[in-house]
Amino acid sequence: MISSALLSGILQAAVLTLIVVIGASLTGDSSVLEAPALLPDALLSSIPSAIGLGMGLLLCVVLLDVVASVVAARMSAEVLTRERTHAYESYARATWSSQANERDGHLQELVSQNAGWAGTAMNSASHAAITTCSLIALGVSAVVASPAIAVGLLVSFGLLLAASRPVATSVRRRTTTLSELNVDFVGLISRNVGLAHDVRTYDVEDQVGADVVEAVQTVSGQWKTIKLLNRVTPLIFRSAALLMMLGVLLFIEMTNVASLTAMGTVVILGIRSLAYAGAAQRSYQELQNAAPWLEQLWARTSELDNDPTHRGSIPLERIDELQFANAGFHYRTQVTEAPDDALEVEVLSCLDFSVRRGQSVGIVGPSGAGKSTLVKLLLRLHDPESGDLLANGVSAREFSMSDWYQRVGYVPQHVATFNGTVAENIAFFRSGFTRADIETAARSAHLHDEIMALPDGYDTPVGERLGRLSGGQRQRLALARALLGSPDILVLDEPTSALDPRSEQLVQQTIEELGGSVTLFIIAHRMSTLRACETIIVLENGTVSAIGAPDEVCASNEFFREANRLAKL
Repeated sequence: MISSALLSGILQAAVLTLIVVIGASLTGDSSVLEAPALLPDALLSSIPSAIGLGMGLLLCVVLLDVVASVVAARMSAEVLTRERTHAYESYARATWSSQANERDGHLQELVSQNAGWAGTAMNSASHAAITTCSLIALGVSAVVASPAIAVGLLVSFGLLLAASRPVATSVRRRTTTLSELNVDFVGLISRNVGLAHDVRTYDVEDQVGADVVEAVQTVSGQWKTIKLLNRVTPLIFRSAALLMMLGVLLFIEMTNVASLTAMGTVVILGIRSLAYAGAAQRSYQELQNAAPWLEQLWARTSELDNDPTHRGSIPLERIDELQFANAGFHYRTQVTEAPDDALEVEVLSCLDFSVRRGQSVGIVGPSGAGKSTLVKLLLRLHDPESGDLLANGVSAREFSMSDWYQRVGYVPQHVATFNGTVAENIAFFRSGFTRADIETAARSAHLHDEIMALPDGYDTPVGERLGRLSGGQRQRLALARALLGSPDILVLDEPTSALDPRSEQLVQQTIEELGGSVTLFIIAHRMSTLRACETIIVLENGTVSAIGAPDEVCASNEFFREANRLAKL
């Protein structure tokens, strides 16, 4: 690209010089028949030959410019692809803690707008490189034609670029503020979308809308100022450059330091250089606009890259036993903005129990006891920070993460669906499963008959929020999703907390049918959900306060005994 731009600039200088020579010769002034230093005399034997030469050179200029433009466009597309891919892969490879701490809408903003600025910046940088090369070629050609005049123009252009630096700095500062405001705005919109149901039912559209309007006005005000500076600066630059060129011409007139041909050549090269200088200045301004967005993108991707998930490497074909060996975990809560100023809150400590294959374990406890954190340890979203979680006697963190998730299924309390068919939602982006496998999983979750009653059966579309499935059906769809692939361990987090009696009965029936063939961990507040469990673990204050058969725990543990009493009421 650089080579094409430089050669194009040299050829443009030659064409412009030819235009001056031909134009001057047509006036009948014999003094202009002398070829400037840029062109050999042999090329100016006649006006037709000179015109033919100019046309040939101009064709070469067009071809070279096309080559440079194609390369620049390819680089911009590659940079855009690389930055967007890197941003998402950095997030995907990061630990669950980093992913969970991502602000609502922030990743979408980084991948779309911030990474989009990378492509814009590459395009601006390419354009700046091309125009600068052309400017250099024209400047050198002008110096060859008339050193005194050319140096005066180049110095003038340099002073103008230096004078525009404070404006560029101001634009960059304001763009940094705009990028921060934009992140807050995207987060606000994401929050409102997530709360749309509650906003409607509490009739607070106007109040929430007022926050959006205020945020829009703040962003728009900053945007307006930046756009005004971006538009006004090139206008002032161009007018000032023309003024300086007129000053140089006045100097030539007063000092008579150049011939008419040399002066004409330098002037036309100067005018062309002025266009390139303006383009280079605009590209520089665009780079200043892009810089804060890119700095924000690179800062976040660097944080994610520095916190990768440990994915393990040992193959895992089967889980026969799980053991928590004095395991503990704590969260870090940031007290101030200082990186080292964080408060550690212990959530789990001294977990010490084992579960054999096929065992059904119910986990209960008051809110804040650590049940959700225990689920995250089982799913290897977190690793214990003290002690360890062992599978078949080996630290779980040493096993391949992919193998682990093939052996461990999960049914969350709140089921996530996406725009796709019922079959696609059960498969959940996993390949290698046939329609028969999907139907088998749905039958195990007692959902097959209800799916077949839908208009298109397994091909019926399901939406993210509004769809054809009830809450109970969605819960059983999640159960079918978890059972697809025949996991060794199934973790159910409050699987019946919001179900109608019939759906609860069907989920309970699935749980009972799985007994003995799959290791079950059931986290529940409803005592009825735990009736299939042969072992109960009570968590209180982050530790195991009781473990054993349901009758034993009911006799020895006050919390479980009271929970059973309230359940009977």
